[in-house]
Amino acid sequence: MKFFKALYGSKRAHLSQIIDFVLTALRSQIGVAPPIIPLTGFSLGSWHEASSRAERYGVLRQAVYRSCSMASLDDLDAQEDQITAQEGTKRWQAQVRQSVIERRPELANNFKCDVQLISNGLPPRIGFLHEGRGANFATLRPNGLSASVGTVRGKLYELVMVKREGFVSRGAVILGAPREDDITYPEKALQATMRAIAELKHEAAKDDLELIPAHSVPEAADRVLALAA
Repeated sequence: MKFFKALYGSKRAHLSQIIDFVLTALRSQIGVAPPIIPLTGFSLGSWHEASSRAERYGVLRQAVYRSCSMASLDDLDAQEDQITAQEGTKRWQAQVRQSVIERRPELANNFKCDVQLISNGLPPRIGFLHEGRGANFATLRPNGLSASVGTVRGKLYELVMVKREGFVSRGAVILGAPREDDITYPEKALQATMRAIAELKHEAAKDDLELIPAHSVPEAADRVLALAA
């Protein structure tokens, strides 16, 4: 539906229904060659491969560009930035957790810990918690920097809350971030990323927290293990 919204706006629901009708008809003819297409204006095309560093959202953007010169990508880009930042954080945390427990299996239950601050309240979930030391995980993407920074600030605030209540004595955000000389991003985007990291470190320090950039999963795992030592 994001693709249809970018192409056809408020008319997207009607188009989606038509496409569903055609697909249902074609699925009922699996094994028939050639299948009968029930509506004019549709034809069977060839598969085209696509790839993107932004995964499916990058591929989606390519499809929009190739399909309609009048497409509006504003809504698509905003959704992509927010969702990709969240998915990147989840994937980063899962990879770091796996790397940590391969070396210290006894820490497996120290990840994704709910901290009950008030009775019947919604507890914040801390990425890693061990003997008063806590860590959250986030990623910083030069493409979609604003959404990434917002995610990092949210992770810092969760640590602020649990630290104020005495659940952690030391807290850090383990940040998956590119190197300053990473050649896969434009120079201006990297400069903006480095400025964002400096600002986030400053914000963390004001609450006696740490922002720890890591450039790989093994490096991030080392940081977690150092925190747990």
